[in-house]
Amino acid sequence: MTTENLHTNDGLTQSERLHLTGLLTDKKLVKASQFAEKLVDKYPDQTPLRLSLALIYVVDGKHKMALPLLQELSNTLPDNAKVLRHLALCHTALEDHRKALPVYLNWLAIEPDNLEALCAIGSAYNMIEMHHKAAEYLEKAEALAPANAELVEVLANTYLEGRQYDRAEKHYRKLLLTRPDDGGLMLNLADSLSHLDNTDDALGLCDQAIAQKQHKLQGHIQKGRVLGMVGDVKSARAQYRLALKIDPGSIAALSGLIQLEKITARHQPVLDKLKKQFSKQSLGPRSRAVAGFALGKAEHDRGNSKEAFTYYKKSNALQLQDVAYDEERSRVWFKTLKHIFAPVDFHNLNPDEAHVKPTSADKKLIFIVGMPRSGTSLTEQILSSHSAVYGAGELNAMNEITDELMYYFTQQPDVKLVDRAFSSISHYMDKIIELNVSEPIVIDKLPHNFMRLGFIRAAFPDACIIHTNRDPMAVCWSNYQRFFPARGMNFGNDLETLGTYYKFYEDLMGFWRKKFGETIYELDYDRLTKKSRRRDPGAARFLRARI
Repeated sequence: MTTENLHTNDGLTQSERLHLTGLLTDKKLVKASQFAEKLVDKYPDQTPLRLSLALIYVVDGKHKMALPLLQELSNTLPDNAKVLRHLALCHTALEDHRKALPVYLNWLAIEPDNLEALCAIGSAYNMIEMHHKAAEYLEKAEALAPANAELVEVLANTYLEGRQYDRAEKHYRKLLLTRPDDGGLMLNLADSLSHLDNTDDALGLCDQAIAQKQHKLQGHIQKGRVLGMVGDVKSARAQYRLALKIDPGSIAALSGLIQLEKITARHQPVLDKLKKQFSKQSLGPRSRAVAGFALGKAEHDRGNSKEAFTYYKKSNALQLQDVAYDEERSRVWFKTLKHIFAPVDFHNLNPDEAHVKPTSADKKLIFIVGMPRSGTSLTEQILSSHSAVYGAGELNAMNEITDELMYYFTQQPDVKLVDRAFSSISHYMDKIIELNVSEPIVIDKLPHNFMRLGFIRAAFPDACIIHTNRDPMAVCWSNYQRFFPARGMNFGNDLETLGTYYKFYEDLMGFWRKKFGETIYELDYDRLTKKSRRRDPGAARFLRARI
């Protein structure tokens, strides 16, 4: 936006208008804002003048000062797209994406084919890691501008982040038709294909990228990751070492080597290089955190518990520098869940309104929930070894479908949750169908679905819910010593907040048990791992009864 856009000054004298215009033309924004402030005091009823002052603040980067003016104007002018646009942009500039979203959506309601609004909504959803919702709006933007390669790439990256690997593949291939030598696209496509179990094509794309000088380093790293995913440790190690010949200080390659195997004295040269990188204050907190968690793992492998804890503590602190944890938001979230579900009688819901209507294409559902690192992956691995069961991994769909609804309840907690609200979760089954698998039973093992059990139980009363239990100290320590890239996992970056979060989780699970405990199977992780064949007869009986 330029200063020329700001000349909206009804009610001013000619000399006042000329003076303000002159300051804006000369880009003297500080003096312009000071003069406009005086004019607002002089003409308090002039809405265009208040808008001008807000826009001067925006141009000058003073978004906090613009925000209250724009919020006031949005109440006065609820259908003014210009006001809504700048209010949303202010929230975005202040990194409050959750507050920006409803404003962007109001703007879009006024201008449903506005490309900027659609892209902004997609970006905001991506920032709060609701990638499926982001894709929904970016797809609409793509329909308006199908030849916009930048938009297609953003959508492809959104699919990749949202684990919609088949759609990511389609869009990366589309981009490669016009940019066949783009090594970055090749590596993103390789990443997608590796998750679709198309290892050969993924490795071939890595080799093509490696042939390009500017992508050689990243090509070896990506190839190492692909090989590591299929258990070829020897070949993965070789790729990381080739990467280190190009860049001896590559944190991705060094940490990749450490994660591959148990660390011994022979790995000391790798550790020395990684320690050097970890000590560099010039690197960003996220890069240093990756290095630190790897060093913590290495010291743990070598039996140096004190040194390992020091690295974990420093690395978690770096994570919090990158993305701070909002404990109050978690507290409100858990409190709101109990508040809105307290009146709900799950045994007497109106099936026509609450339950998702089954179709012939529907699958039977198993939800494995619990604290992260509580054994959900092992449980899924055991169950999906059955020919009738497909392990879909951690699906983010239930989170995204219910998250927006939950946000509105935190803002308006007195609104009653009615039966028909659960029917909106039918979109979850659409995501299951999109998996395009032949197995009649599908597992969703996203641990944090423990927060959404009320929605799950109401919408899918016949679904199996397995809650994995693990020793509290063990599960909290396992979270603390692991690098999680997702923003929503930063509750584990401090031992005190981790303990508080665990209490939130424990309290909520107790609430669900009182509501519909008979439909939740409690699986003891420690007992499961001690059984010689990793079988739990109780779980088998529960599954047979539910499916």
